Amino acid sequence: MSPAVLSELRSAALVAGLMAAILAGVELWRRRGGLDPELSRKAIHMGTGAVVCLFPWLFQSPVTVGLLSAGFLGLLLFLRSRKLLSAVGDVERTSVGELLFPLSVGLLFWAGHARPAFYLASLLVLVLPDAAAALVGKSYGRVLYEVELEERKSLEGSLMFFLLTFLAVFLPLLLMTDLPKAPLALEVLQMAFLVACLEAICVGGVDNLVIPLASYYMLIQTTQGDLAWISAQLGIQALLFLVTLLLAWSGRILSVSGFLAAQAYLYGVFAYGDFSWLIAPLTVYVVFALFRSPRSRRLRPKGFKAVSFFWAVSTPLALVVANNFLIVFGPRALQTVLVPVLAPFFAAAHGAGLACVGQIYRPRFARKFSRGLRPAVWPVVGGLSGLILAAAALYDREAALPLLLSAFIGLSAPLLQRALSPARAAAESAGARNMALAIALSVALALGLRWALPA
Repeated sequence: MSPAVLSELRSAALVAGLMAAILAGVELWRRRGGLDPELSRKAIHMGTGAVVCLFPWLFQSPVTVGLLSAGFLGLLLFLRSRKLLSAVGDVERTSVGELLFPLSVGLLFWAGHARPAFYLASLLVLVLPDAAAALVGKSYGRVLYEVELEERKSLEGSLMFFLLTFLAVFLPLLLMTDLPKAPLALEVLQMAFLVACLEAICVGGVDNLVIPLASYYMLIQTTQGDLAWISAQLGIQALLFLVTLLLAWSGRILSVSGFLAAQAYLYGVFAYGDFSWLIAPLTVYVVFALFRSPRSRRLRPKGFKAVSFFWAVSTPLALVVANNFLIVFGPRALQTVLVPVLAPFFAAAHGAGLACVGQIYRPRFARKFSRGLRPAVWPVVGGLSGLILAAAALYDREAALPLLLSAFIGLSAPLLQRALSPARAAAESAGARNMALAIALSVALALGLRWALPA
């Protein structure tokens, strides 16, 4: 057996022993010492987190870490099913965070083991600020906001998360890399704000998966610019923050958590798409704020919350991520075909989504006109809005194919939604809306590839 394999096995045995000792020790403390369930959960979180922070210096192969993560996940599933780990399972809220943690570590090591400083900084965000924010919010939180019906968070906890995230990322990068200090400080400041917004709107322990991976991705994307670039990014982010705040306040279309989700989404659209991509969502938000229907106001008097907002934009968000991955990692041939097409698809998905929701106020003359054409009125609106928004978002004038396929999405998605859900529930069915958009988008992409690629 080679020395490298022996080293991996010794490290794996050491990590497995430490993990087992942490779990057993905190469980014993919980049962005999009456430790608070939330404190015992965070003790395990921080103890195991401290161990996995050392992985780049203990392991060379992502396969070893993947097997360890799978084994730890299997152990947690077994203990959870038998209710043998009260230190994790006795908290009042519903959470799958302990199950997502080993998955997150395995994925992060696979992506970032060659950049130990970035790996460490991304994981420290989950280990220290996340645990501290939860404890501060529980003990000292006074200004509360609702993320969803069953989960609330505090402004004090979110501020603590923001401050500790800045320190947890800035200090390792300052000490372990040669990145310029001034741009680095601004880049980490921006990242800390965005990650704090993500943490504020995550529910059910999903932050254990989202936070470290998002942190690593942001570090890869933002640490390549100079001082002028990051200053411009911060200025645009501040402008989008104010615009979103104005829309949320004036139209009462977003709650606090919905506002945090919306401004982070808009900046993500700009950062990972393009400035022209902002035209579609901003147009939709303005129209919705001005013409929101009375029924929608009755159903959500305080505005849409974060999870509802992300359901509404899940299809366009997937297009933004796909566009960025194609630009960064995609083969040249696929970039040439798909990247020019995704912007109008993104615009059409927003227009079709607005039509699928069907919660825009219609004036009296429009109601009379559309009474006999009720099944068709929203698909027509979706098709026209998708076509107009796609045209506004296009760079290339020779884009007949994207325009036609965008109109296809706008016209077909609302019709598909009516087929997938009952007529009464169609306006409120986020699952049916996203399924309809996904089907329409898949068909449009298939048609586009068949048309654009050489035979």
